[in-house]
Amino acid sequence: MIVSTRAAAGTRADKSAPLIADAAERAGFTVREPVIVPDGEAVGDALRQLLEEDPPAVIITSGGTGVTADDRTPEFTEPLLDIRLPGITEALRSEGRSQTALAALSRGVAGVAGSTVVVNLPGSPTAVTQGMAVLAEMLPHLCDQLAGDRGHHTADIRQRSGASERTQESAALESAQRTASTEPDQESGTVVHTGICDRPLDPARAEQETATAHEGAVVVFCGVVRNHDQGRQVERLDYTAHPSAAAVLEQTAAEVAAAHPHVRLWAEHRIGQLTLGDHALVAAAASAHRAEAFAACAELVEQIKQRVPIWKEQFFTDGTREWVGL
Repeated sequence: MIVSTRAAAGTRADKSAPLIADAAERAGFTVREPVIVPDGEAVGDALRQLLEEDPPAVIITSGGTGVTADDRTPEFTEPLLDIRLPGITEALRSEGRSQTALAALSRGVAGVAGSTVVVNLPGSPTAVTQGMAVLAEMLPHLCDQLAGDRGHHTADIRQRSGASERTQESAALESAQRTASTEPDQESGTVVHTGICDRPLDPARAEQETATAHEGAVVVFCGVVRNHDQGRQVERLDYTAHPSAAAVLEQTAAEVAAAHPHVRLWAEHRIGQLTLGDHALVAAAASAHRAEAFAACAELVEQIKQRVPIWKEQFFTDGTREWVGL
């Protein structure tokens, strides 16, 4: 369910619902048709209607958790909860903060209303992907507890998603949302994940999260710290990111996806101190055909290098150092 005035008016469409559907189905849930409502009181009205008419096992909301005037999803959710589950929101924010400090700004709540688990996620596709990875480990067990002997494989998830940063998608994507399909949309690719972190990067994770049964080609690029630069011996690198880097990375990936139909994209950049052989950048593109995957991955890497405000300081074996990219 999309909570966005512009999406409800038909001027923007949602990118998070397919991500929620994909993660939920992987966790064993059946996914219902998304619903679109504008920001404001319609959020509370729709929530109450869902809880009163054939309540699903889980309601996932995405969007309206920030601090703008229209971001009131938590205010409409909290009065309906019988039990608060602060541990879930703590886990979601903790995972988000591992990628960007801005995750701390999310005001989402989680709890139980009747026998339905309700969780607020932020609106960006990246935050949704991160959040669903956390929820996939919790929801099956939680639903089993609430449902008694009714296994979580028969449970439903009602998606509620939306945020001001979403961009217009094609009618094919709306069809995919209605059927909870993972079929790629016809006019724009999909950004599966972007992030900036200070931990080692995992190319295998990029491949695993990007590929689905629809893709026949997966291209993974690994930017690795080498031992030389312009004839000088490199000892290590320090990467520093501007506070806006995570948002710029997400926007950059979205623009590349918009130019490459049917392609699924994934990108992470590491910051902090890196030694020889460490991965500084991992990017992946998956598509039905290799030419599309190669082209999208190459463009994604080039755009990240040109646009994302991340700089490196090189330390050489002779004791000297220099900044690159300032």
